[in-house]
Amino acid sequence: MKTKTKIVILASTAAIIIGGAIAVTQAGNRESFFSKWGKVLSNNSVQTYSDDLYAVGNNTSITQKDYEQTLQFQLLSGLEQKEAEKEAYRYVTEREALYYQAVKAGYSVTEEEVRDYIEILKQMVEEAENREDIQQLIEQFDSEEAYWEYEVSVYMKNLPIQNYVESLQTDFYKQISSDETGSETAWDEYFDALKQKYAAEEEYKLVQ
Repeated sequence: MKTKTKIVILASTAAIIIGGAIAVTQAGNRESFFSKWGKVLSNNSVQTYSDDLYAVGNNTSITQKDYEQTLQFQLLSGLEQKEAEKEAYRYVTEREALYYQAVKAGYSVTEEEVRDYIEILKQMVEEAENREDIQQLIEQFDSEEAYWEYEVSVYMKNLPIQNYVESLQTDFYKQISSDETGSETAWDEYFDALKQKYAAEEEYKLVQ
């Protein structure tokens, strides 16, 4: 159940894909966190944004919207401004670089595949230990349907990354002994290094 809970939380925050949940219980009141984060997502889902770019890499680019939304998440989680900016930069650059690698490796998805996956997420919400938290987030949208339509747009990028990362993890564990101690830590260290490598290869430059 713990695994399902983590997945459902981060389906809404889009943070699980490239490394670790934010410990929202350390960010203050849980109700306040999920309500505030839901409001951010809801507002961003209905507003029309320009195509202003935050950073450009060799193969990818990051929008100002994506960076600002990620920064707001980090601030809501309890980080100070400078640390939040650092973490937001790390997240968006690694996520975009991972998405490029996922598509390059053949892990693109169709809208139908994404909608099928969203149905799985809906079931996870029903079964999750933190169902009330997610409901607080959903309630910030005009309707539950509006929330899930937002998640469809998110998972057009997240699902390819998720499938790619799962493949990497499977291959990683095949290469180590089944009784090797600390294998989970070894994977985390390997994956962190890989994300940093992919992001560094993009040589991102901030748009002035």
